[in-house]
Amino acid sequence: MNREGVLGLLEKSGLPGELKDYLAAALRGRAPSSLRARLKKSPAEFIAGAERLFSEAGAILGLPAEEALRAGGFDAANKAPGRLEAALAELRAVVFLRDSGYGELAFINRGTGRTADLYGVKKGEGAVFEVCCLKEGCTSFSVKLLALKFDRKICQVNASRKKTGCVRGGLFFVASPADFGVSGAPARLEVLAREVYEAKGRRPFTSICLISGGLCAAYPAL
Repeated sequence: MNREGVLGLLEKSGLPGELKDYLAAALRGRAPSSLRARLKKSPAEFIAGAERLFSEAGAILGLPAEEALRAGGFDAANKAPGRLEAALAELRAVVFLRDSGYGELAFINRGTGRTADLYGVKKGEGAVFEVCCLKEGCTSFSVKLLALKFDRKICQVNASRKKTGCVRGGLFFVASPADFGVSGAPARLEVLAREVYEAKGRRPFTSICLISGGLCAAYPAL
C-alpha cells in the first residue's frame, strides 16, 4: 500500500491521537526505519494488533489505552529510533505475564534509579522483571547475544529485588514487538530460553523470557 493509503488507515483507526501523529511522521521520514517498513508492509495488521495490545494491556494495568502506552515509556515528543518499539515490548511483556498467571501487574517507578520495569504477583509471591527490546531482528536471537544482554540487564532485576524484597524475577528479551502476526510458543524459542538459562549458571528464581513477533516462551516457566 502506498503512503497516502496507510495515512488514511491511520487516521480512521482507534489509535491514540499522539500515536497517529508519531506514526504519520515515521511514514513521511526519509531515514531507514523498521517501523515504517512494518507499517507499509502490513498496515491493517499492524493497526489492528496495536489497538488490541493497548486495549488489553490497559485493562490489565487499569489504565485507558493511551495512558498504558505512556506508562510503557512512550513519549510522542521523543523521536529517538526504537522508542515506540521499546514501549510496545513492555506492553507485550505485561500481556505475557498476565497469560502466565500474574496479577497486580504494574510498572516500577522509573524515577527511582536503575530498576527493573515490571512488578507482578503470582500465588501470593511478588516478582520483578526487566524488559530489553532488541534492535536485532528475531533471526539474530542466539545464546551468545542474549547472554551478553543478560549480563548488562540482570543488575536492574537484582536492584529491584533488594528494594521490593522479591525473590523471583526474570529478563524479557523482545524482538520485533511491532509484529502482531503470529501467536503461540514455538519449540525453538523454548529451547533457546533454556540454553541461555543454562549458559548463565542456572540462576535460581530467574526466568529467561523471549518474545519474537507474536511468539513467546519462558524458561523456567513463569
